[in-house]
Amino acid sequence: MKIRVADGVSFPVYIRAKDSGAVMRFDDLSRLSYLEAIDVRNDEYEGWDARGRLLTLTATEDGFLRSGDIAIAATDTKIEEADLRKLTETAKPVQ
Repeated sequence: MKIRVADGVSFPVYIRAKDSGAVMRFDDLSRLSYLEAIDVRNDEYEGWDARGRLLTLTATEDGFLRSGDIAIAATDTKIEEADLRKLTETAKPVQ
């Protein structure tokens, strides 16, 4: 599995599991391999970059990535500074 992060995504990246609300902090690209494509495909996560921009998480089955690869890109939608601060305070680093 490969993780592709679009240009402009700022680390650390914060990913929240929708079912538990647990927030994970990924300090660099190599840590993102913790994510599983099936969970991304099932829309189990939501994420933001260090600047508070909402991320799109996509697991592909064909196209420019191999089956099971994950693509991450930032959108123009930003969360409020207070919400970003909450994410950063509660996030657990992924080792």
